[in-house]
Amino acid sequence: MQLDIDGIEYDTDQYETYNVYTQNKIRSTVYQGYKAMRNVIMDNKCQGLKLNEVKLKVNADREKIKKYLPFDDEEINSIFIFMEKVFPRL
Repeated sequence: MQLDIDGIEYDTDQYETYNVYTQNKIRSTVYQGYKAMRNVIMDNKCQGLKLNEVKLKVNADREKIKKYLPFDDEEINSIFIFMEKVFPRL
């Protein structure tokens, strides 16, 4: 997935090759996207669902995500792939 952060494009497939500062920026940006999707899909923000549970709910109602956030199907999938890779315990 290509990310544009402060006018610079980064590729999440090359994540390991970036320095620690850049990795933190990428991780933070993708996590913000994940949190935005989680907040849209959740009725009760205090449920504390795991990543897999959020993924199931998002996949069940992608139209709701697309209605409120500027993500397409590819971006949603890329966010979850990156989250599973970088935040495996979430």
